[in-house]
Amino acid sequence: MKRKKALTKAKIFKEAIKLADNYGIANLSMRKLAKKLNIEAMSLYNHLANKEELLDGIVDEVFSKIDWRTDTKSKSWKPELRKQAIAVRAVLLQHPWSIKLLNSRSNPGPSVLRHHNKVLGLLMSCGFSYSMCAHTYALIDSYVYGFVIQECSLPATRGCDFVEMTASINALSRQGFPYLTKMAEEYYLKPEYSFSDEFLFGLDLILNGVEQAFKH
Repeated sequence: MKRKKALTKAKIFKEAIKLADNYGIANLSMRKLAKKLNIEAMSLYNHLANKEELLDGIVDEVFSKIDWRTDTKSKSWKPELRKQAIAVRAVLLQHPWSIKLLNSRSNPGPSVLRHHNKVLGLLMSCGFSYSMCAHTYALIDSYVYGFVIQECSLPATRGCDFVEMTASINALSRQGFPYLTKMAEEYYLKPEYSFSDEFLFGLDLILNGVEQAFKH
């Protein structure tokens, strides 16, 4: 008879993330998680103190997925910070529900702390003051998180998708919104258009601004 594998925190967090990915964080409950794991709900409390520990755990697991390899002794902060923002966005797109949790936990796990420490180490080693570290980190995080929220909320993100909205765009024209109509026809409806491309444009503007502030 095949022995059942022992339940671990790692397995619990993995299944919790799957549930959140499929149904949203609002629908993640200890009862549903236990059902997914084929155990009684109370059995979860043999591994977790409460739901807060579960949320702390899945946030830390999400952070552990951020694939950003860099040397904190690097003196090239700008390209490194660019890679960091791109890596964070890639993970958030896989788990958009995590955005509201990422910086809201009062008991951050080791992956969260390592990531923050790594970013700060990069900036400090490049001569950033404490205030510039804080300004830069807040600015980049706000932009990345906000962009992903918008990206995941838009009804269409590519030119070929916007084509399906042509009827609505024509209606705008008739209702007296010529600039919206012109923008759609000359830009958004082009086959090569992708909202995702806007991310790097905005990110580079921010990094250039940080660079100018850092110089002064």
